Amino acid sequence: PYAPINPANEKTYEFLGKYLKDLDKVFDSDYWHLGGDEVSIGCVSGLNGTTEFLQKNGIKLNDLQDYYIKRERGILSNLSSSRKAGYWYRGENQKYGNGDILQYWGGSGGLSGSMERYPNNLFVYSPMDTYYLD
Repeated sequence: PYAPINPANEKTYEFLGKYLKDLDKVFDSDYWHLGGDEVSIGCVSGLNGTTEFLQKNGIKLNDLQDYYIKRERGILSNLSSSRKAGYWYRGENQKYGNGDILQYWGGSGGLSGSMERYPNNLFVYSPMDTYYLD
């Protein structure tokens, strides 16, 4: 199995803490885009310890990315309370925090509904049906 990062391993968060602390020394912005798109949750299901972690914490596999985002956001806010996390918006099934900045990539027809679901979040609109710059 492969995975971009193992959200079921505590060493992941130890690494992220050190990594983000190092970035904080050279990246002077309150807005940090932390990704979160195109992650197939199935890629972590076969990793050592994932099943045990899910059972121990009462988490379903599909909720593991929410757990990861919450932990990652906590690490970022511990660096500075003014830091704002940005994520690719993955739809209504994800749980984002109030104040997270959500980058919406999709057709213009779905943006208003997404904004209604997350009224306490700012959105960056990256339209796929008109013009898109990455």
